[in-house]
Amino acid sequence: MAQKIDSEKMILDEIFQMWFRIPEYQRAYVWDEDKVRELLEDTFEESEKHQDSQYFLGTLVLNRNRKSAQTQGSQTSVKYDEYDVLDGQQRLTTLYILWMVIRDLAMKQKNNLLVETCKEKIFQRENPYKNIPERMRLVFGIRSEVAKFIDHYAQVEGSTTEDAELFPKIRDDEHRNVSIRNMAGAFHEVHTFLQKHLDSLDQYAAFMFMHVLLIYVSSENLQDAFQMFTVLNNRGVKLSNCDILKAENLKEVHDERQQQQYAREWEEMESYFAENFDNFLSQIRMILMKKRQLYNLLKEFDDGIYAGRVYNRATKEYEFQAPLLKRGSDTFEYIDKYFEYYKEIFDTNYSGDGIAIQNLLILMKTLYSDFWMAPVLDYYRKFGYDKFYVFLRKLDAKFSADIITGESPTQRVENMNAVLQMIDKSATPADVLASQVFDFSAEDLIAALNSNIYSKKHAKYIMLKIDLLYHGNTELFSVPSTVSIEHILPQNPRPDSQWAKDFTEEERDEWTNKLGNLMLLSRRKNSSLSNLDYADKAKRYFDNNIELFSNSVNIYQKHKTWTLQDLTDNHEEIMRRLKESYGIK
Repeated sequence: MAQKIDSEKMILDEIFQMWFRIPEYQRAYVWDEDKVRELLEDTFEESEKHQDSQYFLGTLVLNRNRKSAQTQGSQTSVKYDEYDVLDGQQRLTTLYILWMVIRDLAMKQKNNLLVETCKEKIFQRENPYKNIPERMRLVFGIRSEVAKFIDHYAQVEGSTTEDAELFPKIRDDEHRNVSIRNMAGAFHEVHTFLQKHLDSLDQYAAFMFMHVLLIYVSSENLQDAFQMFTVLNNRGVKLSNCDILKAENLKEVHDERQQQQYAREWEEMESYFAENFDNFLSQIRMILMKKRQLYNLLKEFDDGIYAGRVYNRATKEYEFQAPLLKRGSDTFEYIDKYFEYYKEIFDTNYSGDGIAIQNLLILMKTLYSDFWMAPVLDYYRKFGYDKFYVFLRKLDAKFSADIITGESPTQRVENMNAVLQMIDKSATPADVLASQVFDFSAEDLIAALNSNIYSKKHAKYIMLKIDLLYHGNTELFSVPSTVSIEHILPQNPRPDSQWAKDFTEEERDEWTNKLGNLMLLSRRKNSSLSNLDYADKAKRYFDNNIELFSNSVNIYQKHKTWTLQDLTDNHEEIMRRLKESYGIK
């Protein structure tokens, strides 16, 4: 039976007769004071100019849950709807803070009716005669210290005016929780703003309650609610696949302390990976399923990992196998295990022979595709550092060769899945390393490397690979934030330059964009230098202390001229090193 989806336009007076919860999987309260001020200024201006008009503030997307509670001494439970906030947390929290500050300023004005009106929107006191339980209008499940902070100001009348001077100190305390810091900033901004407009406080409050509205959409089905969220999200902070996956799995953890621990660990991973967290989860999916992703990440987890429902492209039918993971603790433990592997691999400060591992990982991370990470994580899970560098070299050679020779993204993924399958069935590192899964066409790779490489998407990676070959592994290889590829023989030399004398037009057409004529600079190209004759260019680069890469230094130290012979000699030397790197004899 289809789940009921509710949708309604409601004024804030009605909205704050409902019960809301900021769930564990939600992100922090992130609105800064500028954002809070923008809301206040916009709504206040409307209250001054258009007192009888409606002002649309945005959309709430909610997951409806049926709750029960009872008062002290009562044997009868009261049923009520509580709504997990999927979208609209930032606006809803800011409005909640606004009611507290209005309440406390109204107390100073002895406006008892406004005080009571605000109190109804903040906190419901217990009434055993009506079997009404004590309840906050907005409950924070994200962190206990956050809930404790805001609940204090919600429950203690006059507290926001008493602590008005304290809020900036809390806001600026880097050791406090980020939600608390931003909430303190919001309290400060709201209090400062309303102090300037105390004469209009009554009018502004009435406008906010009766003329400002939100559209809310809710469903009892979490997945439906999240689907609505992705479609209807307006200007809140978007939830990603990682947020939804966390929500689904936290629901299956019934021990509250364990649930909070998993939520904190997930938050750590989110902070670590930032916008790349979904990519990390995709690596986990790839390790588990060892098949190309056909659907979005959530469906792959739901169908393939949790239900064991896998599509067979050969038969064009779905097949069922044993689930790969269980929801809840099993999922959190599995993902956290690979997070620890990731940090051990990529965050270790290697020394001695380990520098070669670190340098190669730095190089591989410059590739614009990261399907290779899943085999790295899974090999480390099974074999640790045993033959790890040899494995990385083979994997780098295979993955980059597939890119350079023009293999399709689909085939590149399938090739990495083949490596994962080989790791899974191998008893020793030697079994993996001897496998044909690392094979590629040496002939096609050599042809691609000998072609005009400059305009290719992978040119930067190849040039950095060359530089690492010259750099060696005695010290750490670092890649500057700005890297540009420079032509030695310019693309458009002046007709009266030495370049025009040393190279025919046909020779320039053939060699200008090939590897032998390219070098790296650790800053953006300087067009004023690029067309200089070779000797002048070399002098200017060194005299101006332009940071040169190892290969660039080698070129200028080794070649006092740049004729066709110099260029082809350099090209042949580079190709020799690259062939050796790729294991091509």
